[in-house]
Amino acid sequence: MKPIHTLLPLAFVLAACGPSTHELATQTAESATAIAAAWTSTPTVTPSATTTATASQTATVTLTATPARTATPTQTKTPANTNTPTQPPPPPPTATFTPAPTQPAPVFASSPIHAWSRDDFAHETVEVGNTLDGYLRFYRDRVVLNNQQGWCTSVWDFHKELQGVRAAYGSDVPAEWYGLYSEYRNLIHQANNINQIVRDNCPNIEASIYKEGAEARIAQLEAVFAQIQVLSGKIAAMP
Repeated sequence: MKPIHTLLPLAFVLAACGPSTHELATQTAESATAIAAAWTSTPTVTPSATTTATASQTATVTLTATPARTATPTQTKTPANTNTPTQPPPPPPTATFTPAPTQPAPVFASSPIHAWSRDDFAHETVEVGNTLDGYLRFYRDRVVLNNQQGWCTSVWDFHKELQGVRAAYGSDVPAEWYGLYSEYRNLIHQANNINQIVRDNCPNIEASIYKEGAEARIAQLEAVFAQIQVLSGKIAAMP
């Protein structure tokens, strides 16, 4: 091993030949700056500021409801112009009611004429009904239905009752009663006409009863009897 005094001069020699400590530090700092500059990236283009739309700048879209299409009313036809008379037509003539002339009640020449009396008229109407009922009992029930012998006496009696016994009235019949009186007389004549053929076939009171067509005559006489009953009720209801 060499002695220390031998090594020291060599160190001094080296120090004398190289850069100083201050220089090394300066160089190191410059190198670091250059390196840093080389590695620094080039700044990119900064995007321009985006304009932010304010609430007032925002367009507001308002949806307006479109009303539904309504049907177009059809056109009303205007009636054609009518010729309006310049003067109203004259009123129709007033009809004047003229009552039909009252048909006189039929009366037989042999009918007895009574003075008008409501009670007498009511009695006579009831008696016509009794006369019809008695003849029907004989002609219908005995002669036709039971086929018993019948003589013309009853037929002649029935004819006499209708034409010569039941009362008629003259011009003293009150107007309000004349309709009922006329009905009474017409029913008497109907009954007489219905039975006329039977009487015509009774040459004498001892002859047999004529029966041909009896059913039809009986039905007709029954209808007259029913109407006489209704008439009696009308007379009783008169004030």
